[in-house]
Amino acid sequence: MITRLLIVLCSLWGGLSCSDRQRLNPLDPEAPQLGESLGHLVAMAGDRRVDLSWDYSSFSDIEGYLLYRREVGGAFALLAEEPLPAKQKAYSDRSLTNGTTYEYRLGLLVAGEGERSVGSIERATPGAEAMWVADRGSGLVWKVNPDARTARFARGRFFDLWDIAVDNASGACWISDGGFNGLYYIDTEGVVSEVKAALEQPGDLAIDSAAGLGWVADRRRNEVFWFSTTNRDSLEFFVVDASLAEPVSLAAVAGSCWVVDRLQERAFLYSSAGQRIVEFRSLPRPTSVEADADGTAWVLVRDGAGLVRLGLDGEALEVDLPFSDAQSLAVNRRDGSVWVIGEGAIVHFGRSGERIAQWEDVPVGRAIAVDWDRGRTWVATVSTLWKFNEAGETMARLEGFSAMTRLSIDRGQR
Repeated sequence: MITRLLIVLCSLWGGLSCSDRQRLNPLDPEAPQLGESLGHLVAMAGDRRVDLSWDYSSFSDIEGYLLYRREVGGAFALLAEEPLPAKQKAYSDRSLTNGTTYEYRLGLLVAGEGERSVGSIERATPGAEAMWVADRGSGLVWKVNPDARTARFARGRFFDLWDIAVDNASGACWISDGGFNGLYYIDTEGVVSEVKAALEQPGDLAIDSAAGLGWVADRRRNEVFWFSTTNRDSLEFFVVDASLAEPVSLAAVAGSCWVVDRLQERAFLYSSAGQRIVEFRSLPRPTSVEADADGTAWVLVRDGAGLVRLGLDGEALEVDLPFSDAQSLAVNRRDGSVWVIGEGAIVHFGRSGERIAQWEDVPVGRAIAVDWDRGRTWVATVSTLWKFNEAGETMARLEGFSAMTRLSIDRGQR
């Protein structure tokens, strides 16, 4: 289902009115046309809940609302025994089952006419997870609901939005902005905070939720730092003891972090205790890295034309890609497999490099993320966010972005 982003909807709610005919209900044939920007029922999935909203406050003939819910294929039933008051604009439907799709519709109680149905049936599928999206084109960071039908909020506008990373211990999303000397983070309710630090041009960012550590590259100084994510009031940065020329990608795991230096054509795993655990050199034009739970890394090389697995034993395994322009990769931290997207296809390799699956005729993606807990794959193109199931079938898509660059999953396991 194609769903437009809600930023337009939200901005129009406050700006549109029917001031010259306020005494007409919205179903009156002489009333102004609402379109889809005013009054329309919105259902937003959350963790075991769906938040519903509407707005018919411009019409004085409405005496109340009747809100109905059903599971797909079932019969509609009232959510509240008594009608909701005319001034009410929202309702939270709680204690739902995650993964179950619910349908909602709204009935208006119009003076002298009784109940009248209005609008379409809205669907929502609650879940514990959420997807955070960096839209570099607009400078906004979005928190997308688990069913990918709607977005809960957007925050920004960041001047030079570079990277995002979710701390699954707190649900906060960290942001690196090349135009700010420090880092931002957004909490689960959408409150934006800034932490100033000695960074000149923040770049790639990685969060180790289990260890409570964050890692960030400074693109101007060509340095990498680590910091504690639990002390967000005043970050103390510790420099990675290495001579770097162009740190382009980081992958944090188990108190350590993989650092890819494109210009020096190397990658190494560095511990926050100050130890270099393993290092690989002569990696041709590496672009990005991801790691599994035990620290094994997957790196795109040759500007995305190749894929290499880097083991903690110092052994490297190169895997042939079915395309020459890989854009992004994501690792299943549980089983060590890797997903790579490029040139209209997605390929899934096992930990040993065997090809598990390949999906053809998929959107040309800019970023990919894998929710291994639920068997879901998320792909960001320039303007559309896609959600696929394990068979590669489209579950949902959300349109209206301008230039997405990064995805980060909040797994909701706190």
